[in-house]
Amino acid sequence: MRIITDSKNPEEPKNPDESTIFQLYKQFASESETATFRKMFLDGGMGSCLISEGMPQGVCPEQWMIDNPDVQFKIQSQYAVNGADIIYAPTFTCNRPKLSLYNLEDKLEEINIKLVETARRAAQSADHRVYIAGDMTMTGIMLKPMGPMDFEELIDIYKEQVKALLKANVDLFIVDEAQFLSEKQVNELMDIVVDLNIPVMCFGLRTDFKKAMDDYESFMNEYVSF
Repeated sequence: MRIITDSKNPEEPKNPDESTIFQLYKQFASESETATFRKMFLDGGMGSCLISEGMPQGVCPEQWMIDNPDVQFKIQSQYAVNGADIIYAPTFTCNRPKLSLYNLEDKLEEINIKLVETARRAAQSADHRVYIAGDMTMTGIMLKPMGPMDFEELIDIYKEQVKALLKANVDLFIVDEAQFLSEKQVNELMDIVVDLNIPVMCFGLRTDFKKAMDDYESFMNEYVSF
């Protein structure tokens, strides 16, 4: 099964009635939740925007944005003034393993905070409230038994980035490509933020699309969990 996307520029408002994700969401959300979700235009395509603005290949995107803050501001202010209600701070791969590829792991907190600060400054370009999401994803290292990383180490990595993003005062967390091995591991990860009183949105695939398609609850969980 494939989710169809459109080819609009990232700063352009999206039509929820043409969105596969929105149509799926309507099937289990309340009327008020659906109305709220309709209004939420989430930003995207940051990487391609950075490349179009001159970011060279092979550099650390986070450090390049810090060195060129006007580029991040330009891109994300377009999201804000075009109606975005949430802007992702570009902290997608701003975790220790990813930053270590550029010998920047010791600047993790500083980099996360500066990227959030620029995103918030861009959000102020709008004439409405724009929320700032701390964006998190995988480390690029497989968990055991498929790879070398212990699950406890992964928890520590996420805790470190969560702490930095909280210090930056994000309004919510976005966990992209949340591909976990078991329900137990998902629950352990959620324990990191359960007492923080801050919204968390997780997007990703937990099982193969070809399995459990007759189980409605399992099917919906492939797309979005809150």
